[in-house]
Amino acid sequence: MKTKHIVTVLGLLVFCAFIATFLWVQYASMEDTSPRYWTRLDLKYLEQAVRAHHLLYAEWPESLEVLTKPHGEGKPPLLKDPSMIIDGWHRPFHYDRTQLHPVTGEPLIWSEGPHPGRKGSKVTNWDALRGN
Repeated sequence: MKTKHIVTVLGLLVFCAFIATFLWVQYASMEDTSPRYWTRLDLKYLEQAVRAHHLLYAEWPESLEVLTKPHGEGKPPLLKDPSMIIDGWHRPFHYDRTQLHPVTGEPLIWSEGPHPGRKGSKVTNWDALRGN
């Protein structure tokens, strides 16, 4: 009887170890769902929309809001979802069409990040070019 009890406990421990390992593997393989991750992803979409506007009109858009409005006769907005101009911390993205990257010529788009004004908080579309 005691041996049967030990085998049951060992079996339960092995099962728990298997489940823990499975859950750890699942967790480790999940995408990063932090606001910084989503903000960086949104910056890529914004950059593409700004670039598309530049290709269509030979000028950078005046603001990011322009990208959420229909343009031309019957043409849909370049960004269908106005929430795309809001960062992962629920604040508007910033955009400066006059501040162009010295190599790519792309205008600067940024979020103030989790701690506006604090050094290292800002997330920009130029970060990937710097290796951040």
